[in-house]
Amino acid sequence: MTVIDILHKLILGPIELLFDVIFSLSMQAKGSPVLSIVVLSIAINILVLPLYKKADALQREEQEISKRLKPRIDQIKEAFTGDERFMMLQTFYRQNNYKPYYVLRGSLSLLLQIPFFMAAYNFLSNLTVLQGVSFGPIANLAAPDGMLKIGGTAINVLPILMTLINIVSGMIYTRGMPLKSKVQLYGMALIFLVLLYNSPAGLVFYWSLNNVFSLLKNIIEKLFRKHSAPEKAKKPAKPENRHLRGAFFGSVILLMILTGLLIPSAVIHASPAEFVEMDAFRNPLSFVFSAFLLAAGTFLLWCVIYYLLSDRKRRPLYALIFGALAIVALGNYMFFGNNYGNMSAILVYDRDIAQSLKSSQKLINLGVILALCGAVFLLWKKKPVILRTVTALACLVTFGMSAVNMVSVATRLPEIRRLADQSKQSEDKIIHLDKSGKNVVVIMLDRAIGYFAPFIFEEKPQLKEQFAGFICYPNTLSYGNGTNTGTPALFGGYEYTMDKINARTEELLVDKHNEALRLMPLLFHDAGFEVTVCDPPLANYQWIADLSIFDDVPDIRTFITEGRVFDDTTFSGESRNAVRDRNMFCYSLLRIAPVAVHSVLYDGGNYNKTEKQLSFENSLFMSQYTFLKNLESVTKVGESGQNEFLVMVNSLTHEPMELQEPAYEPAEYVDNAEYDAEHPTRVSEDGRTMTLSTQMQREAYQANVAALLLLGNWMDSLREQGVYENTRIIIASDHGTNLDFEDLEVKHLGISTMMFNPLYMVKDFGEEKPFAFSDEFMTHADTPTLAFAGFIENPVNPATGNPVTDADKQNDAQVVGASDWNVEENNGTTFKDTSYCVLRNHDLRVPENWSGE
Repeated sequence: MTVIDILHKLILGPIELLFDVIFSLSMQAKGSPVLSIVVLSIAINILVLPLYKKADALQREEQEISKRLKPRIDQIKEAFTGDERFMMLQTFYRQNNYKPYYVLRGSLSLLLQIPFFMAAYNFLSNLTVLQGVSFGPIANLAAPDGMLKIGGTAINVLPILMTLINIVSGMIYTRGMPLKSKVQLYGMALIFLVLLYNSPAGLVFYWSLNNVFSLLKNIIEKLFRKHSAPEKAKKPAKPENRHLRGAFFGSVILLMILTGLLIPSAVIHASPAEFVEMDAFRNPLSFVFSAFLLAAGTFLLWCVIYYLLSDRKRRPLYALIFGALAIVALGNYMFFGNNYGNMSAILVYDRDIAQSLKSSQKLINLGVILALCGAVFLLWKKKPVILRTVTALACLVTFGMSAVNMVSVATRLPEIRRLADQSKQSEDKIIHLDKSGKNVVVIMLDRAIGYFAPFIFEEKPQLKEQFAGFICYPNTLSYGNGTNTGTPALFGGYEYTMDKINARTEELLVDKHNEALRLMPLLFHDAGFEVTVCDPPLANYQWIADLSIFDDVPDIRTFITEGRVFDDTTFSGESRNAVRDRNMFCYSLLRIAPVAVHSVLYDGGNYNKTEKQLSFENSLFMSQYTFLKNLESVTKVGESGQNEFLVMVNSLTHEPMELQEPAYEPAEYVDNAEYDAEHPTRVSEDGRTMTLSTQMQREAYQANVAALLLLGNWMDSLREQGVYENTRIIIASDHGTNLDFEDLEVKHLGISTMMFNPLYMVKDFGEEKPFAFSDEFMTHADTPTLAFAGFIENPVNPATGNPVTDADKQNDAQVVGASDWNVEENNGTTFKDTSYCVLRNHDLRVPENWSGE
């Protein structure tokens, strides 16, 4: 980040973010870009009115002083020269309490316009939502208006009109002022004409509205001063209360540290590796620095500017307002907004927070806010020294906590960089299959949901043809609720269910997890297979899979596929990094805000970004989508007779986003209104119905459809290359999730059957048979025994010496568990905060079959 970038984010960043949020909220409320520009202009002008008012007052004051001092200054300049003139002028200025730099007051109003103009220019010049929008005679707000045609030349009328309004406003404002002030304003009007003449009409329209606002302001002020009584001589201003001044600065610094350091560093500290892009590596702490610049610009720059330009008699009120804001912000962050579900690395929750908020939470939060405001008011009124001390101590504590977080992240950076460097493989053909040998393929789709499968295959009947030979098992059980708890059983079998892992109290969870990941690759390697492992989940308990767990077997080919960018997509890690830069500070603001406005600030994970239609480029979903889409291009088919084993993990279904139906593809502009109206419910082959009533349900379903469509295309390519019939394929998920389907709730336990219902599909060798569903009870722990069948007799776990069997599936009681998903914290010898429930009678779809441990 260059010095220019830093200054831009510090000075213009808060204003541009404000523009974006106001415009976005207006679009959500009105749906009209034209009205949104009007709302934006009104809102910004109201917000900056106090600044301009003070700037105008300072300008008038400077002009009056200059007018009063001018005769004597002229005499001194006429009578003296050189150093003597300089000394006489300095003495005269000192006698009249005047400093030469006060002349800058006359330009303060102009100086304030510059950052707001630059922010407007940056925001409105590239606003794609204005593309093709007409307004009266203006055909396209995203282009110069060109309203007047003379011959073959188009003349932009709006900038000329804007300049005329600006000149009229300047004539009123500068009446009675010296010539230099008039020249300055008229000159600026002409400069704006040159700068904006070929700009998009939307930007010129916005600035014209600002000029109209300025014109009205000047007219009202002239009338007010004309009819108001002469100003009385000002009394000497009372000295500021230093305790209140200290409380104000302590409060803005606390807000800056809280939103710019503590909250961002806490988010990064929870899982630093999740904030690393394989194709665009950045130090995760850079996102903290970016948030800090926005926070410093918002609170330490602009809020302090408001404070310094306010009347001294009003400054104690700023101490009260910002003192209350800071203390309430600290309370909100510490005690509220912590239960919205899991959050992705672009600061998006996996649940709809609006549905998570209860009225009781809002009322409790409101009561706490009122109590804190009352306490701050009493301190402000009676004991401002205590208020100053409290804010100062809070600054020290929050800064200390932030420093601890950042130091912890910094110590992990070398390891994170090492893991990121693993992705820089030169080999393009990751997947090896063979026509003459036998191929065994295990595909893990993270958090793919078995419940959806019957509805998906009925909605997309072509999938039945593409997945011919597969049997899908909707009655499949997963033994854990997260990747850390569910993956071990999928990879290692029944020896790695949660209860079995917790029974081994002397060994670290990470070691038991690595054992499970290694089981199938090692046994297939020993059986003479060429083995390929892609993205082993949480290998070595690292978010970026640590491929070194296979270093002792160099023949095993290991890859990280995340971050591979293909030519046919606009996706890149840099775009996601840009989203993090913005969302990190916005998330901080959400966490310090009252609970009642959280859903408005969150805006479904967009954080009120106007250009929502481009969010697909920034989604983590796209990293996974592009790889599945290009599976054929990374697959190499040989004819050597070599047996191949592939285990591949993809998280597309874990990072859902809204897709365009019915293709279920990412799109710049997603509009599913017509399709959803025609398909209000999804129907399965046996006549069951499913209504997707929430955004979270729709996105999860769409992601599952997209994954199967992409894998279906790969199945077609395997057929074309002659390796489909000699390939055994197992498609499995490590766990499900709760999507608030009422009919799936086990109310007496407070769980959903969907939490433990993974997708499970199996195709064996031989001629294709019709795709089919089976109600047979399966678990994802069946994967190793199904994969080994016919190749490895009586397989034995190389880590423990125990046989790998599916005998435990016959038990009447199947024990499943839930625990904390975060391996940064949950990494001891047994899972933290474990809870168990039991499935009996081998049908997880019946709530009555579930009981407590």
